[in-house]
Amino acid sequence: MKTFSKLKNYIKIIYTKMVISLFKIFASSKSKQILWILLFVLVGFLMSMFIYFIFISPFDLKLAFSNVSSLYVNKSFNNEENIVISFIIYIIGYFLIYVLLISFVINLIFKQTEAYINGEIRYFLKNHIIILGYNNSVPSLIKRIIKNKDFSNKSKILLQSSSDIKSLRSKLRTKLNKNEEDKILYYSASRDSLEDLKNMNIEYAKLVFCIGEGEKNCDFINLNSIKKISKIYSLSNKKIQCFTSIESKSINKLLKRNNITEDISRNIDFCPFSINEIWARKLFVLNNACLNDCDSNNIRYQPLDREGINSNSEKRVHLVIIGMTNMGITLAIEALRIAHYPNFKTKNIKSIISFIDVDIDFEMNCFINEHKQLFQNIRYKYRDVNNDKRKKDYIPSLEIQDSNKINIDFEFNFYNANIANPKMQNYIDNWANNPNQYLTIISCLNNPTANISVGYNFSDLLYKNNIPIYILQKAWGELHDFMNDSKYLYSTYKYSNVRPFGMDFNGIDSSVDFKTWGKYVNFFYKRSYISTSKDEIDEEWNNSTYIEKWFSIYHAMSIPTKLRSLGINLVFNSSSSSFNIFSNLSLLDLNIDDIRNLNDVEDNRWNIEFLLSDIEKNYFFNSSKPGDKSEISRSENVFKYEKFIYYFVEILKLKSKTEGLDILKDILESK
Repeated sequence: MKTFSKLKNYIKIIYTKMVISLFKIFASSKSKQILWILLFVLVGFLMSMFIYFIFISPFDLKLAFSNVSSLYVNKSFNNEENIVISFIIYIIGYFLIYVLLISFVINLIFKQTEAYINGEIRYFLKNHIIILGYNNSVPSLIKRIIKNKDFSNKSKILLQSSSDIKSLRSKLRTKLNKNEEDKILYYSASRDSLEDLKNMNIEYAKLVFCIGEGEKNCDFINLNSIKKISKIYSLSNKKIQCFTSIESKSINKLLKRNNITEDISRNIDFCPFSINEIWARKLFVLNNACLNDCDSNNIRYQPLDREGINSNSEKRVHLVIIGMTNMGITLAIEALRIAHYPNFKTKNIKSIISFIDVDIDFEMNCFINEHKQLFQNIRYKYRDVNNDKRKKDYIPSLEIQDSNKINIDFEFNFYNANIANPKMQNYIDNWANNPNQYLTIISCLNNPTANISVGYNFSDLLYKNNIPIYILQKAWGELHDFMNDSKYLYSTYKYSNVRPFGMDFNGIDSSVDFKTWGKYVNFFYKRSYISTSKDEIDEEWNNSTYIEKWFSIYHAMSIPTKLRSLGINLVFNSSSSSFNIFSNLSLLDLNIDDIRNLNDVEDNRWNIEFLLSDIEKNYFFNSSKPGDKSEISRSENVFKYEKFIYYFVEILKLKSKTEGLDILKDILESK
């Protein structure tokens, strides 16, 4: 009895081990499964052949193979005298084919289907586009990628995410059409894992967008990911463009002002961006944002300077930002880079940026501390609307002004107030009534509902005077469709001047390549002559420092504003991703003095750019002799700005290339 019990236990142990081993095989990788199943089938078939040789026909190999195969497949056997042996061979064959092999095939199909749905399939791809991470702006990015003329119908978009891929598929299914969805391959992985990045065939990719997934340390993970990609490409002869989302203002500033990214940029074309900065450019440079397919639905924003401010104008720009949030501060910085006008030199008229927020003190002090050099050289004032005793006026000392030899064409106001405060509303009404102010109000509170309340509850004076009011929203709500005809810049509706911005789905937009503009600026600064050679321009760009590249890009973004002061209006067309140029005059009609005024405007912009960069003071405040302009002005010793303006207008095809060059030649020779 004990022997039987022991035998029973041994059988249970063996059975358990066999079942565990079998399920381990089914749970293993596809290649291991195939190898194990083939091994089982081979061993089983050889065992059947062995039984056949012993009990039926020890010498006829061909007949043995034929009969055993027949039993496996057809369940028939032509030797009825060995029915027991035949049955044993049949049972072995039945187990191998109908139990093991078919179960394996079904399991393999099921596992591969699950792996596909969960993004666990590893593909071998070439010339694909990789998106690392997912947020609400990705569907819009996918649409733009597919719509781009450089995107091939055979190309694929590999979308990586560490979140649940099933949920991700469901989200995208509601935002993309079937054709767009068919272009996407999902990949469940970690974006900062070297092994996972290699498995994406990133060395064969055409383009990389490192978006992130909104983690607390998202920027650091994105930078780590880019570092790994750079390491992979260190062994390659080519570079790949890596657009990388960096939302932290401090990290963005460090990346742009220091050459800490030079090592990374040796191997890849590192292009950091911020959604907030992109939206600032939509508001202040493109004056346009597209909705959905970008073909018909566009939101247009009025420029800060409306139709332009020339040297004879009495107008000033006044930008009012409600809420010192990340978006609000980003808008202020971008406005500092854009809003420079020729009437500062002729009439000493400065642009104004006013911040309004409850308990503004902390954010104001952080902002001033982060941009020490700027606020040592700029006039600003602080007012507590509820307490007249709490106020401050800072005017740069004569000592600072004399030592730096620069003038700043901006002023800042900081108001500690609730926007609904009647006293604050009275301030705003006075600004709106000033005929010499181009007032723009932007509500950047973190609560979208609060922004709606702000935007639609100013006094009727603002709506009557068509003051542009932009409100930060994460989604395009139907409320705006009801209250605002967004297709027309000047509408008859009361709230037509209230426009939403900052929508997640419209964040990433590569429709205008400011980097290409920056390359032209950079080349002209370095060489001071015109070139139409792409290779020559790219070579100079690749040899430039990271700081020089960013300064050139920011310069390029200021050019539409400068051209408006000459009467040349660039209107961005979202559907064609290009500018339509409207002008009442030709290049031949432009006054050289007007163009030289832009040289002074560029001086002012350059002053702000260096002050924002926080480069060491002795790097650029070093006059060669007393009374000379400092190097911060840059224009006198580097190039003639009027020459560049003609060059840039020609690039935008205001005139044909030949005609543009002929005009330029005439202008230069006439001096």
